[in-house]
Amino acid sequence: PEDSNVRFITKRLNNVTLYGEQSVLKSIAANDIDVEVNLSGTTLSGGSMSVPATITVPGKSGVFWAYGDYEVVIRS
Repeated sequence: PEDSNVRFITKRLNNVTLYGEQSVLKSIAANDIDVEVNLSGTTLSGGSMSVPATITVPGKSGVFWAYGDYEVVIRS
């Protein structure tokens, strides 16, 4: 939501599983991986809550995929 102030409580996701060609995966470092959270349509409760997260690697879309479900904790 546009006028909301949100802080991320989760600072790091561990054990992210990526699948793809070995040569591509070898070129990805941990700091290349981004976690995206889409809060549109989310009702913020004014406290902490878990929200779904999507794993991305900018510039490498379509050559790998993240396996599993990921969530981060936010506070509003």
